Amino acid sequence: MDNYEVWFRYLVGKQISEACKASLILFNLLPFIAITSANASLWLCLHALLGAKRKYLMALIVIFAGFAISCLVLMLFELNSWTAVRPMDFVQNLGYTCAYSGTSVKAHAAVATVAYIRLAWAALSALMGIITLLGRYRKQNDSLINIIRRDGGIYYLTVITITLADTVTKTPTNFKKTHGVIGM
Repeated sequence: MDNYEVWFRYLVGKQISEACKASLILFNLLPFIAITSANASLWLCLHALLGAKRKYLMALIVIFAGFAISCLVLMLFELNSWTAVRPMDFVQNLGYTCAYSGTSVKAHAAVATVAYIRLAWAALSALMGIITLLGRYRKQNDSLINIIRRDGGIYYLTVITITLADTVTKTPTNFKKTHGVIGM
C-alpha cells in the first residue's frame, strides 16, 4: 500500500475503488453544475428581456428544468457505467491513484444523446434570444444595434453564439473519413 492509497482511505473512509468512483462523478458533476448555473443566468436575462412576466418565467423554468434534468440523468447513467480499477505500476508511480475501465454501448449512446440534447438546448436558447431581441426592436423607434447594446443583448448573443458553436463541435457525427474526403 503506497502513500496515496493510505491518504485516500483515511480521507474518504472507503475503499480505493469507491473513492475513485466518487471522484469521477464529482469531477464531472461540478462542471455540469457550473455550466447549468451559467445557462440559468442567461435564461433569467432572457426572462427580463421578455418583460419579466410570470407566465414567461414558468414556461422558461419548465423548459430549462426539462433540459437540465434529462442531461443530468443521462450523464449519471454514463458515469455509473465506469468501474474504478487499480492503475498500472508506471501510472501509479507518476502519482495517479485512480484508473477507470470501459463503458457499455448504452453509456456511449447516453453520451451522444446528451450531446444532442445540449445542441437542441443551445439552438432553442439562440432562437428564443433572437426572437426576443427582434420583438423588442419592433417596439422601439431606435436602430437594432442601439437596442441590442442598451438591453444587454450583445452579451446574450455572444454567449449564445459561443455556446452554439461549442455544442456543434462536441456533437458526435456519423461521418467516416475515407482518403481525406468526408463521406457518409
